[in-house]
Amino acid sequence: MTTNAGLDIFHVTEKDAGIYTVIVQIFYPDGDPVFGNNSVTVQIIDELPKEYTELHVTQEEVAEYNDTTKQVHVVLACGKFVFSTKPHFDVEWLTPSGSVVPSTSYSDGQFRLQLPNPVLGGSYTCRVPASAAAASPCVPGTSQHRAEASVSVDRVEARLALLEGQHRQLEKERLARQTQFQEYINGQTRSISFRVRINGGFGVSHSGTPITGFNQIQMSEGLVYERYSWKFITPYAGVYFFALTTVSDGNVNRANADVMVDDVIACRIRSAMDGDFGSCEATVHLARGQKVWLRSLDDHGSYGNGMYPTFAFCGFLVSKDV
Repeated sequence: MTTNAGLDIFHVTEKDAGIYTVIVQIFYPDGDPVFGNNSVTVQIIDELPKEYTELHVTQEEVAEYNDTTKQVHVVLACGKFVFSTKPHFDVEWLTPSGSVVPSTSYSDGQFRLQLPNPVLGGSYTCRVPASAAAASPCVPGTSQHRAEASVSVDRVEARLALLEGQHRQLEKERLARQTQFQEYINGQTRSISFRVRINGGFGVSHSGTPITGFNQIQMSEGLVYERYSWKFITPYAGVYFFALTTVSDGNVNRANADVMVDDVIACRIRSAMDGDFGSCEATVHLARGQKVWLRSLDDHGSYGNGMYPTFAFCGFLVSKDV
């Protein structure tokens, strides 16, 4: 039984173009035959461009950066071939040290080899292996195709190419950082800050509930403070600063309060006596969409003073996450 079969055509010419059909005939034990067939159309290029009829090896003028090694490498190119995609074979590279290495990549009809650093000067040879039967259609059978080609790499010129490549990569990274920084600046669009206070009146809240009654929103850049929920909502992830100053009504209530981030205390004011003042501040890293608000700690907390506008709550974005 034949498990696999095929047809190899060497030294292809235009006359070899056409439809190729394979017919499979199977006989069952009772002697009855079963037939199957499949066809493929083979197109042959009449004649390749003159420059493609022989194998060529060149040293690329510009060294290229490798994301894996994080280094700049001198590149050799071997070709050109007429395959639209990477062929099913690879060329062999013979180095000046006598070792044989595979290609690094394939693009635009060329097998490419990135030379390791430091570059070893001498002759580098690219050759199509004898086992690559699929390589034979890459040039016409009538051409004087050479199965190998060489190029000489000068160590001094290679070092100059590496220096130029490193300069190009540093400039590329500098421009990338500049673009990233500009995008960060543009992302800020405007400053994020707010300041609210109780002026000439009192805000009364029960223990564990939000402190409300702010009758002045002096600042809300970025529209981040919600007037009717009495909460600051973070528009970006980043580091924020908040400060709270309180004063009670001067009678029997104290100005105890918490600055809350969602359900977590960021800072707390505990006054020592009735009618006392208090302040606290917090610098915290917040995710986008978190809520910052004030919570009363007294059963009948009275915040503000009819004569002095000393109750104020403010906050701003210190730095936005990149």
